[in-house]
Amino acid sequence: MRHLKHKYFKSLPLSNETYCYSNQKLGYTQSLADMNLCELRFCNASIVLDVGGQPMVTQSLIRHPIPNIDHRANCSLRIHDGNGTNECQRKTFKGTISLFSKDSINYYFEQARIPAPKGFIDGAWKSLVELISKYTQHYSTLRIWAGPIWDNDNNGLIDSVKKDKNVSHVFIVLLRCSAGNWADDFTHCKDETKTRVLSFILPLIEKDYNCLDPTVYLFQNMARVRDVELLTDFEFFVDRNLYSPKMALQLRTEVKEELWQLEQDIHH
Repeated sequence: MRHLKHKYFKSLPLSNETYCYSNQKLGYTQSLADMNLCELRFCNASIVLDVGGQPMVTQSLIRHPIPNIDHRANCSLRIHDGNGTNECQRKTFKGTISLFSKDSINYYFEQARIPAPKGFIDGAWKSLVELISKYTQHYSTLRIWAGPIWDNDNNGLIDSVKKDKNVSHVFIVLLRCSAGNWADDFTHCKDETKTRVLSFILPLIEKDYNCLDPTVYLFQNMARVRDVELLTDFEFFVDRNLYSPKMALQLRTEVKEELWQLEQDIHH
């Protein structure tokens, strides 16, 4: 596994986090290594940017109940080289989605946003955000990865040349621990067999021309973690201190047959 350049931002404006925990390591292929990526780490979150400051993947830890966040600024924050900025410029987020939760100060980072059609924002994306919110309330803790995908020819592989091409899809990978079996630092499950993963790859299109029910549409766009890897060149579950090779393979290749259920018994 190759390593990214790291920068740390321990103190950001309006932070609503009480404790800061570690992130899970991601691996990446040689093609990403050649792009000179940089990982910026915040409290319970991180973002990987390319040399042009474009987001490649975000990671965040979301817990319920959500700490209060100060939304009074309703503005955008831009990450500068060396440290976070306290500057708060009023800026509309129209025509973009954030790869971070709205319940986090990181939601306001400009670099964590990607353009998306209005119909997608008000449709599929809104439905997914609402579903994740329900999951967070029900399961208490989620680890989330999100990022853009360049697959304009829809062949299931990352485009060989992304420059000047539009983002075609967005991915979300959710991780939870059955029965709340989290390690003390919330990076992984104490028992690796309690790990539950759910992934989505959503096309950035104006609307679903099949007019599917939102839940059905999300189900139709579930994916394997391995599909996300092929479309991003990132690699999940690479830390052998956390996941055995067998479990890592299972988590990456498992085909889900249903969405997570909001059942009363959370031990599932």
